[in-house]
Amino acid sequence: MNARLFLFLFLSLVILFLHSLWLSKHQPPLPSISKPSTESVKKEEVIIPKIETKTKISIPMEEMKIKSDLFEASLLSDGRIGTLSLLKYTKKGRHYPVITPKDNCFSIKAGEEELLPISASLKTMEFRYLAGEIEIKKRFVFESDSYLFKAHLLFTNTSNKSLTTPPILLCLSSLLGQDISHGSPQCYLVNNGLKDVRYSGGGFLEGIGLKEKKPIYQKTQIDEPADWLIQKDKYFIFSAVPKMRPQRTYFIQETDKSYRMEAEFSGYLLEGGKSIENTIEVYIGPKDSKELSKFGLTKLYGIWFLARWILYCLSFLYKVIGNYGLAIILLTILIKIALHPLTRKNFMSMKAMSKLKPHMERLREKHKDPKILQEEMMNLYKEHKVNPFGGCLPLLLQMPVFFALYSAFDNGIELRGAPFIFWIQDLSSKDPYFVLPILMGVSMFIQQKMSQSVSGDPSTEKIMLLMPIIFTFMFFQFPSGLVLYWLVQNIITVIEHWLIEKGIEK
Repeated sequence: MNARLFLFLFLSLVILFLHSLWLSKHQPPLPSISKPSTESVKKEEVIIPKIETKTKISIPMEEMKIKSDLFEASLLSDGRIGTLSLLKYTKKGRHYPVITPKDNCFSIKAGEEELLPISASLKTMEFRYLAGEIEIKKRFVFESDSYLFKAHLLFTNTSNKSLTTPPILLCLSSLLGQDISHGSPQCYLVNNGLKDVRYSGGGFLEGIGLKEKKPIYQKTQIDEPADWLIQKDKYFIFSAVPKMRPQRTYFIQETDKSYRMEAEFSGYLLEGGKSIENTIEVYIGPKDSKELSKFGLTKLYGIWFLARWILYCLSFLYKVIGNYGLAIILLTILIKIALHPLTRKNFMSMKAMSKLKPHMERLREKHKDPKILQEEMMNLYKEHKVNPFGGCLPLLLQMPVFFALYSAFDNGIELRGAPFIFWIQDLSSKDPYFVLPILMGVSMFIQQKMSQSVSGDPSTEKIMLLMPIIFTFMFFQFPSGLVLYWLVQNIITVIEHWLIEKGIEK
């Protein structure tokens, strides 16, 4: 190991942090969805009905439990989804909650007034509301083996004259983004591109093309039409895709840091007795490529393609071994075997450079002009057929693997809550006692001591003394799965160097 390796590793980590920051603000654009055009009408034919807001629910408040292979939910007689939890994932020992009653998810408003159904049937999951002379029927359709369900909204003109549907707001909210370990809340409004709505540490809304930051804890109107409405965090997604896009959407940040979106559906011209239906496809589940691909939502995955292959390999090894920590160790061994020719080439290049050390020192003493010294150095390399950059290419080829591993360990839901041994109960989180980072630092120190005997450069040796300390502190915040990988690859690299050096000496 030499100064080039130190520079490579240091710059790799800097690039990695910048890359992660960039990804968090610039997710890949999602596909647009074609929408049917609404019928154009003459102004004199349009009558906007007066909204009656005194409708009361005609049945007592009830709750119906819904349980599938993937989630359990409750449906309330006022038309809201009361609770929804994912059965394959846990939080504090319980099924992972996504929706709670306070979220008012799938409640319907006329303006700011919440509408209560005038009739409801939990058995058929159908609810009927009245906004003036416009009747609204809402019906849920769940599937037993899918994270996807549908919400059908049927607008009917109960009068004998042409009416335009009033502004109807559908609330879409969840707990996603409130788990500290999963990152800050994020909403997306998508129309041929991505509009990211988030709150910053300074208490302001950012994104959505605002000319200036707006304080949170207020309702922000977004006039751009949205094909997709998405709430997400690090591991889970709540995606709503309406067949007929909303005219505008609203972002609401509450004082408790919860947030929601409201989609406004209005402007449908209906002749007397006529109806129009808008179906909303809803996915509430993990950011799992297999699940998302079933519904054409793969672009919501947001993990680099090479990291996906890393996760596929880890999942395969996990099925064989039954422990993700052991799977990481085995994967590291396989990667090191594949990269061994590059490692050997790097080591041989360093060894060749160390043999030129006496010649280089004589040139430094003889030539004080940096330009002349550089020319003489290059002549020396040519004379002895040594490429001073021979070790750089192998290192550069390893960068994509490193980035892919970081992306996989930091974002792959497969590793969320995956235990290893004893104190490591979540490979996607940092080591709570910093044991792995410290062991990694010790292994790096041993590795750099071995490399010093090869490089023979005093200036490099002084710089390298700081590497284990710097990287140990940097790895304190890294996912323990990534630190485990780095620790194992350090140990294997030490063994490799020892074997290669023994082979050279023989």
